[in-house]
Order: sequence, then structure tokens, then C-alpha cells
Amino acid sequence: MDFKYTEEKEMIKINNIMIHIYTVLYTSNCIMDIYSEEEKITCSSNRLVFLERGVNISVRIQKQILSEKPYIAFRLNGDILRHLKNALMIIYGMSKIDINDCRNMSRKIIKTEVDKTLLDVLKNINSYDDSVFISSLIYLISKI
Repeated sequence: MDFKYTEEKEMIKINNIMIHIYTVLYTSNCIMDIYSEEEKITCSSNRLVFLERGVNISVRIQKQILSEKPYIAFRLNGDILRHLKNALMIIYGMSKIDINDCRNMSRKIIKTEVDKTLLDVLKNINSYDDSVFISSLIYLISKI
């Protein structure tokens, strides 16, 4: 992974990132450009970004307030994914997924706006156990 900090533009650039764990990012204090060979996705501040495992990207992060963290990351381990899948299958039903189907980056990276209710959920999401975390994730996903 190549890390470069560009002081004159107050930007952080990270090239060639392989996402190994399903990740949810909240862009609390930044504008984030996500690049792949296929396309560019721009996520302004106050967005949720769902990153699928196995995606290879480069990012450019421009912080809005230099003294604060640019984003908050939530990594989803196997247990959380299993519970999440079971709950979503009950809610949405089983869908047939073609494993051989070639999906583009816009299907592997999903972004959505965060309203006040979602923001309150995000602020409290790390202060509870896994069951509350999973319930919060289901709520977040239902808002996409």
C-alpha cells in the first residue's frame, strides 16, 4: 500500500488498497474519492459507504477540519456477517445470486446519505454489544 500525504492540498492519498473484510465507512469529516480501474465514486461528507470484501481501490481523502478524524470505520467479522445475513434473509427473502456474474464497482461499493436518525444510531453503535450492533446495521441497510 502506497501512502502519500499532500500538505499543500491538505489531502491524503492511498493507492492500491485491497479490502479484506466487509467494511462500513462513515465520512464524518471528509470528502472521499474512491477509484478503481473501472470508475470513480465521490462520497461527500455525512455519507455511509459499504465496501465489499475483495475490492481493490485507491482513495483520496480531503479532510474538512484538519484536527479531527476524516472517517469512522466499522469492520464486519464473520459472526456479525452471519447474523446479518440470517436476519436479512428473513426480512427480504432468499434471492438467487449468480456467482459467475461479473459485477462492476458500483455494485460492490454502495453509498447513502445519513439523516439525523442514522447519525444518532452511528454515534451509539460502538457502545453496545454485537446484537445491538447487528440491529443497527440492519436498520442502516434498510435505509439504502
